[in-house]
Amino acid sequence: MNSFPGLYADVSAAASAYGCSIHEVHDPDLDFPEEIDLKTLIFALSVARGSNMNYRLITPEDNLILADIVRSNLKAHNLDIPGTVYFDDNLNHLSDFYLASPNRTYYMALDDENQVIGGIGLAELDFMEDTAELQKLYLADNAKGLGLSYKLVSLIEEEAKKRGYKKMYLETHTNLSTAIHVYEKCGYKEIERPKEVVHSSMNRFFLKELA
Repeated sequence: MNSFPGLYADVSAAASAYGCSIHEVHDPDLDFPEEIDLKTLIFALSVARGSNMNYRLITPEDNLILADIVRSNLKAHNLDIPGTVYFDDNLNHLSDFYLASPNRTYYMALDDENQVIGGIGLAELDFMEDTAELQKLYLADNAKGLGLSYKLVSLIEEEAKKRGYKKMYLETHTNLSTAIHVYEKCGYKEIERPKEVVHSSMNRFFLKELA
């Protein structure tokens, strides 16, 4: 397998040659992998340039793939417990939920070969006026650390504004420290726990005013 050493200087040089900076490719506050395969590096560089942000709306064919990505992420962070989405009845049928109303949407993130590598969604929030809930930002392991989460958050915020939402709310868990890091860098501010929270194991809550 062709490989590209995960050395900061080498990746920085590759990023410069590709017309962007390493800070656009990878968040320097997060761990960079010891080794990154050449295909993944090229994908990361193209995403950073904005030329390869592949995505599409969810379809029924995505349901089991997405459910597996969600469960794998939660299990890896010891959140395969009651009170999380891990045990939601509709986790294997998410397209039914997100395609049922124009106030909701879910986008699948794709790699260069159009394989699903994650996704992000939004839905109406009953207990906050003019507010959408950012939901289910999850990535497959081979898509993490490449800056893709920031692109997806930006995408879903634009979709929220198109639907007339003025704020974005999200709930997460302390165990998901990397996700919290992303949310904070994207301008989300932590708030107190709303009394209406459905997933009882969630313990961190954030809100952002959409410009």
